Amino acid sequence: MKIRAALCLTWLLTGMLLSACNLPHSEEIAAVEQAGNIQTWIDAPLDGSTIPFASYEIVLHVFDSAGVTQVELSANGNLLANLSNPDPGKQLSTLKYSWRPASPGNYTLKARAQSAGGGWGSEAVAVVTVSDFTETPVITSTARVTPTPTLTATPTVTNTAAGLSFTPQISTGTFYYGACGSDQVTIQVQVPGDNVYSVVIFTNLKDQAGGGTTGWDEGSSMNPAGGGWFSRTVSSRSVAGADRFKNAWLLYQFVASDRSNQIIGRSQVYSDITLAACGAAQPPVRIITPTRPGIIPPPLFSIPTATLIPPPK
Repeated sequence: MKIRAALCLTWLLTGMLLSACNLPHSEEIAAVEQAGNIQTWIDAPLDGSTIPFASYEIVLHVFDSAGVTQVELSANGNLLANLSNPDPGKQLSTLKYSWRPASPGNYTLKARAQSAGGGWGSEAVAVVTVSDFTETPVITSTARVTPTPTLTATPTVTNTAAGLSFTPQISTGTFYYGACGSDQVTIQVQVPGDNVYSVVIFTNLKDQAGGGTTGWDEGSSMNPAGGGWFSRTVSSRSVAGADRFKNAWLLYQFVASDRSNQIIGRSQVYSDITLAACGAAQPPVRIITPTRPGIIPPPLFSIPTATLIPPPK
């Protein structure tokens, strides 16, 4: 009977795990049950990953057959929080914490769970790198490229410090914010080199009428396409401040990194893409039909009649 109950419990836990997206594997849970340990997993960020210098949501999973009451979370040995489990009766729970790193650098995140009985489980560890890609060189204006419906190549720029060359291509010279025309642009860049592992693109809007800029964003990873090519499609609605200017240059810059997440090269800042706001709807034209004026009769004139007086005889 005990064996049958244990099998039922195992099948139930397996079904729960298979129905979730980011939960630990059923084999891990089975191993934890067999060992009778309290277990913690750090789902995000992953061990060895690089995250931007900004607020980041840490995602944890914890398991104990008797339930988990709280989780202790630390970074580089400093306590970040004691997270209370809102549902301590569950065997498997998810907890989240919004973390703002103090500065760029390497961090060792550790988390451990406490069971309902008061015991502590082993620590889960994730070593991550917080990178600050916000620094950019002085912005220099480049010639505008005539918009075309196909990918247009721009001159190759060589980063002499790292020996890297950046050859960008764009799908269009103009995209739009609003309900007119295409609202996205695909940006590609070729960065040859065996040490190039990833490329991040940074964007900034600059008012063409001289009204300032929105400032550089936190960067977005580009998708590797093979042959040293990387690609990213930018939607106008994903650009911060897209509705601020009537016409703005989409400034963009590429930053290349190696497998150890070290920056090995930066491109120049390009300004050959225009983000244009769709024009406001014109007011309807009011057509006035002229009416024919009435006929005004001429004024009446009385013509006096002369009395003839015969000449004297």
